[in-house]
Amino acid sequence: MDCVPIEQLPQSAQRVQRALEGHGMAARVVVLPHSTRTAVDAAAAIGCSVAQIVKSLVFRADSGDAVLVLASGINRVDVEMLAGHAGVRLGKADADFVRTATGFAIGGVPPVGHPGPLATFIDRDLLELGSLWAAGGTPHAIFPVSPQELVRITGGHVVPVTGASAPGESWPSAHRMPCPEVRRLAPPDAPLHRKLMLEAYAFSAEAFTSSVTEREALPLQWWADRMADTPSASELVFGAFIGEELVGAAGLSVERRERTRHKATLFGMYVRPAHREGGIGGLLVRSILRHARESGRVEVVQLTVSERNAGAISLYARCGFLCFGTEPMAVKLGESYINKVHMWQRVAPDAPWR
Repeated sequence: MDCVPIEQLPQSAQRVQRALEGHGMAARVVVLPHSTRTAVDAAAAIGCSVAQIVKSLVFRADSGDAVLVLASGINRVDVEMLAGHAGVRLGKADADFVRTATGFAIGGVPPVGHPGPLATFIDRDLLELGSLWAAGGTPHAIFPVSPQELVRITGGHVVPVTGASAPGESWPSAHRMPCPEVRRLAPPDAPLHRKLMLEAYAFSAEAFTSSVTEREALPLQWWADRMADTPSASELVFGAFIGEELVGAAGLSVERRERTRHKATLFGMYVRPAHREGGIGGLLVRSILRHARESGRVEVVQLTVSERNAGAISLYARCGFLCFGTEPMAVKLGESYINKVHMWQRVAPDAPWR
């Protein structure tokens, strides 16, 4: 795949290349001799897995607006699920509508370079992959992009878009790793959770306001109470297991006061270092968000994260959280101060989708 000067690219591909440069990306649009109109065609032409191909699908909302979905090549988009995320009814978009809304023909619609802003949704499964390939403006043009760059340049909402892969397709062998079980923890899990979090407070001290000394002094019942599934419970914890080992956890605390009980706080997020490359953090955060959304009560989930923890900030951003400020000198660790970034996400079913 040879890169050529921008002026030698087809006009549609030139627009994509300029859009990428406008976003500060060094990626180059390349034109292949074979069609990349379908995900299978593109994967064969590039020599990558079908999962790494970003499918661009356009739907027409009942408002008349276009909705763009960027999905993994192996996934079939569940239109009803997508409509739930968008908060509108969705229907098929014909070729003329797609060209008018995006500026490109079906088979070559890129993630960027459109004549105007598009409501964009990104398949969360793409975030588990290291590198991706997206359409470059024509059925023969493509460009490389990382999942993080894709989220940044499109401003898309990261959401689940499917319940299953297309028939006969599966995740590439590089992702066939021990599959974590993520579930809500119960009081009998308290000893495991206590052990995990004392490790977190000791080895990731900057990430937490609580200290080992404070938490170690608390009785086991305190930990168990956080997991009690009762009508009056205001906290819960999800855990990720590899076999019998608890390798990660995250909690949700719901406000009790009348005027703030529409809000909840994500807390105690920690994944053991040996398991941080397997997407477990994302699974935990999405499980928390799914629970909040399905509760019918929580409208907003917020969190704080150390300003120095770029990896965590990136993870939360990929899961749809937005930063709304930084608190200076939020935590004092020894003689040093740590700033905290405040982030939030609206999870109510009727949340605006633009």
